[in-house]
Amino acid sequence: MKESAYRGKHRENPDMHALAAFVNAVKAGRVPSGSFLVVESLDRLSREKIRPALTLLLNLIEAGVKVVQLIPVETVYDEDVEPMQLMMAVMELNRGHSESKVKSERVGAAWKRKRENAANKVVTRRLPGWVQLVDGELKLVPKRAEVVRRIFNLALAGNGVHVIAEQLNADKVPVMGRTMFKGRAIVWNETVVYHVLRSHATFGEFQPHKGRGSDRQPVGEPIEDYFPAVIDRDTFLRAQAALKSRTKSGSGRRGKHVNLFSGLLADARDGGSLTYKHVKNRASAIIPVGAKQGRGSVWTSFLAEPLERVIRSKLSEIHAEDIAGENKAAKRLEALGERKAELETLLKTWEAKMSNPLIADRVAANMAKWSEELNTVNAEMGELQREAANPVAEAWGEARTLAGMNPDNDTEELRVRIKAALRRCIESITCLFNTASRGVAKMTRRAAVRVQFTSGAHRDYLIELETRNGTRAKSTPPRVASANWPASGAELDLRNPKHAVIVERFLNNDKAVREFFELVAG
Repeated sequence: MKESAYRGKHRENPDMHALAAFVNAVKAGRVPSGSFLVVESLDRLSREKIRPALTLLLNLIEAGVKVVQLIPVETVYDEDVEPMQLMMAVMELNRGHSESKVKSERVGAAWKRKRENAANKVVTRRLPGWVQLVDGELKLVPKRAEVVRRIFNLALAGNGVHVIAEQLNADKVPVMGRTMFKGRAIVWNETVVYHVLRSHATFGEFQPHKGRGSDRQPVGEPIEDYFPAVIDRDTFLRAQAALKSRTKSGSGRRGKHVNLFSGLLADARDGGSLTYKHVKNRASAIIPVGAKQGRGSVWTSFLAEPLERVIRSKLSEIHAEDIAGENKAAKRLEALGERKAELETLLKTWEAKMSNPLIADRVAANMAKWSEELNTVNAEMGELQREAANPVAEAWGEARTLAGMNPDNDTEELRVRIKAALRRCIESITCLFNTASRGVAKMTRRAAVRVQFTSGAHRDYLIELETRNGTRAKSTPPRVASANWPASGAELDLRNPKHAVIVERFLNNDKAVREFFELVAG
């Protein structure tokens, strides 16, 4: 009997199991009273434990369905069923469950032995698409391994899973595994690409599991160097950091424009997001999302191209040692590693006490509590490993070089790379734009900008730009200077709306700004 009938899954999914579809039809009243359901034997109806199996049979009878059993004795179970017949039904259902239980235990024990021997020999035929079994040995499929490396390289360059899938399909790269399904060609899609990028098998690790479907759970520790590695662990972790950065900023499908700072920009006035506004035949601008959506944010704007150009120019002057900061991820990893070892020791110690009935409840409660904490620790360690594999000091080298390239020579591919490199090092770019009257032909736009790095370091800038008719005045290039905002006492932080009020007064004071630039120039 299939696992689905033993676990009761055959009653849950009408798209996969005929019995589930029939039960749903009975509940919906689409099966007339007096209809027959013919089964070879009752264990074909269910192999679950007695209570749910008998409940299923009685519910069908109560709905007016006559359940007909053909073997071992032809029997009709309906509303007139005799007590002796029901007793025989209970015995038949119990027999089916007992047989499945024994089979499940035997199969489970066999798989347990396989998992224990996994470090020394191949224990599963379920292999990644880029691995094949040759003469009892796992080996890479060269062409498919190259595809996996290409996927990781594209992800590290800042491309999302949708763009990667599009490129693979455009280049007619064959998918791994079956190429047709229900008469239709299978192509690369976001889900397949994502699973490749998240697979530990890419760097050779195998995690044994038990169970099926939604009940499938990892068992024991991962086995290193089980599969032949396509990439190294550091490449895998850097790719995870790139995926994570897209979930926080700039995620989603790419539009016509590659906006370098999308997802990083914040409005100093209220902490809301800033976004790019692209209008045909007009210069692109950066505006508050709250104002665009009518949520009460002050309407301000700044031209996107000069803002990007100025910030890129300033970032290219910053050296890694200036923003490296403390490697907090490594220190936290060390502490979590110690706690993980403590929890694993506790679980092993208390597992040996499970056989004592006097303290079984306390043992179970403690083990549940420590298991939950261990899961939390493992999850946090996974996050920190991605951070530790991509420290700001190392990532900044690429970001600084790319940011300093001539913006006039930008290509879409280059802007994607710059965007990805900046996201790995920058936490946020908080901007405060001075307010301006609409319809003014000539005006001075000013922006206070705080670039906050993931290491905790930051840089502040003041930018001034002359515009005519809403576009940049070519004859007057923007002025920019590193800024220490005037304040009495503590340093001002643009991320604090109260501090932003103080900086805004400065931005709107023409004399103070002029004197500031004169001081910087002198």
